[in-house]
Amino acid sequence: MNTLTPLETLYAREKDTESKDLPLPPDLLTLYGRLQFLPHPHRPYIIGNFVTTLDGVVSLGIAGHEGGGDISGFNQHDHLVMGLLRAIADAVIVGAGTLRAVPQHRWTAAYIAPAYASVYQEVADAPGEAGAAAQCHRNRSRCGQPRPADLSVR
Repeated sequence: MNTLTPLETLYAREKDTESKDLPLPPDLLTLYGRLQFLPHPHRPYIIGNFVTTLDGVVSLGIAGHEGGGDISGFNQHDHLVMGLLRAIADAVIVGAGTLRAVPQHRWTAAYIAPAYASVYQEVADAPGEAGAAAQCHRNRSRCGQPRPADLSVR
């Protein structure tokens, strides 16, 4: 890992019988804290993650600076969180402008935060829902679905 300080939790639900903590490797648990979701049987989770200025700007609209990195200051904690969310995601959805601005970007945990790639792999390989979702996302053949062809941006 590296020398990031742990994130500060501003609000946490008390552990109860309904809440479900996804298991995280010790290094990631120390940095991120509990990753908790309320159960939604037979319904997907949709998690939004983006950076914005206090007045709502999400892109500078300047060629070469369309992404959120300029807004976040290329913050490593932001990359840590994006990587964790990508490690457990079934799909990553990005806006058309973002896709046009960075067509060669790979929307994976390892790409956004390479220093944590092995830890994210542990999350993806973990038994249970988080691991199964990540494994399905990475390798469609494990889910009985063909791997989608690479898409090009026009």
